[in-house]
Order: sequence, then C-alpha cells, then structure tokens
Amino acid sequence: MKNIVNKKNYFAGWYFKNMNENNTIAFIPSYHIDNKGKLSGSLQVITDDSSYNFEYLFNEFYLDNKNLFIKLGNSEFSERGINVNIKTDDIEIKGNLAYSALKPPKYDVMGPLCTVPFLQCRHWLLSFQHSVNGTLEINGKKYQFNDGIGYLEKDSGKSFPKKYLWTQCNIKGENDCTIMLSIATIKILFINFEGTICSIYFQGKEYRLATYLGAKIIENKQNYAKIKQGNLVFSAEQLTERAHDLKAPINGLMARTIRESLSCKVRYLLVKDEKVIFDLTSERAGFEYSDTNL
Repeated sequence: MKNIVNKKNYFAGWYFKNMNENNTIAFIPSYHIDNKGKLSGSLQVITDDSSYNFEYLFNEFYLDNKNLFIKLGNSEFSERGINVNIKTDDIEIKGNLAYSALKPPKYDVMGPLCTVPFLQCRHWLLSFQHSVNGTLEINGKKYQFNDGIGYLEKDSGKSFPKKYLWTQCNIKGENDCTIMLSIATIKILFINFEGTICSIYFQGKEYRLATYLGAKIIENKQNYAKIKQGNLVFSAEQLTERAHDLKAPINGLMARTIRESLSCKVRYLLVKDEKVIFDLTSERAGFEYSDTNL
C-alpha cells in the first residue's frame, strides 16, 4: 500500500456519487485502523431506495493514495472511474463507470484549517462535477449512465463530528449549479467550536463561504441551515426525507450509525445584497444531519 496513514484509531473514506437522469448511486470505500493498529476495509453502497455495507480484511484492501486508486476485494475506485464486482448471498452489484477529468475547487475547501494538527476530522472536495458514463447492475436491474454527473469528496481523521449537517446537490441545465454545505462541531484537542464550509458553483462562478472567511452560522437544525458572510446569505432546507442507515467512524472504527437521504427534496437560496442570486429546489439532493445528543 502507498501513502497510507500509519496511525491508530484512524479512518479515511471516499464518497463517489453518480447520477443519471433518474437514479443516484453512491459508493463509499474506506479503511479503518483500530487502537491496536489493525487495518480493515469497508464499502458502503447507497441507492435511492436502499443501503448496503460490505466488510473486507487487510489482505483484501489496497490503496495508492497519491494516485487515488482504491481496491476492495474485486472492486476498484479511482479518479478515472469505478469497476464494481460484488456478489453475496443477498446481493450482486457489478459494472463499470468511466469519469471525465475531475474538477476540484481552486483551493482547499478547508482553507488554512487544512494545516491545523490534531483535527478530529478533515474534509476534501475532490471534484465538484465530472461526467459519468457506463452501466451498473444491481440484482439484475441495469442503470445506464450517459453523460451523467459525478461528485467526489473525502473525509479522514479519528471520528465524525459529534454534531453535523451536510448537504450536496448537482443541478444540470440552465441553472447549472453544484452545492456543498457542511456545518459541524469542530474539535481540536480540548477545544470545540461550530464551523462551516460551503462551496457553491453557479453558472461558472464559485461562491465560497467558510468560517475562515468570516462566515457566521445563523441557524443550524435538523432540516434547515442558514449562514451569512458579508453581503452573502445562503440557506438550505430539506423538504422531504428518504433516509437510509450508514456506518460512520468513532475512534477509527465504523461503530456509529447515521442516516443519509441520498436523493431528497431540498431548497437552496443564495442572496447577495438582499437580491436573489438563485432560489433552486432539487428533488435529488443529498442531506445528512446527525447529533449524538439527540
């Protein structure tokens, strides 16, 4: 394995999201290191209607982090696409998807926080949009991707934040738009504070709102968030829920259950100087909210 982090109580996971005209399918390959330094891998698959989790031993996992190549069992994930081959007593998933060149943001979405040591969780936006072509088959049902939309991000560290909200959306067409918003309780050693990062690409322009740029969190609750930075105000409201169980890390191990709506109805509103830049509602947005105190 190349460039693997040699730490105990550590995880790293990649979120490969793929959309065609009618369906969304996401794959989350990851690896985890326990408190004894033992490494294992897992692959979570999310569709509009279901979620699945597959676990792998150390010798079934391979990673080249520098060139973004992940192998779990007979399935492969890279910046060029994915090749999936999974067969159990309950489910069979197979197929190939090819990606166009990834489109990362101009600079790290974490800004200066990316250099801060001892962060509980680190977030990367690896591609806000790329094209997807190919075919997937799940239990005999075929999903065709012809110039579909892809999205790719990564998380790594020790644990997911105690409380966080995350939403992501790709809208294609006249209102071409990509949105990623995250609000989380950030833990650095013994310090806790609520921070946000938000990257919006609308009609070829990026709007970046983040704590390190002066963004303030106005509201953050289970189905609604609002942030303000200077003359920009952005809000996201979940209007419907189609949530499925996912595993999330605690001290490196996938021991926490969260709920993600891979494809639900969310309204996004961006205002500048009290003038609406966009007011968009997507039926196929992703949305998560988790609070261990609930």
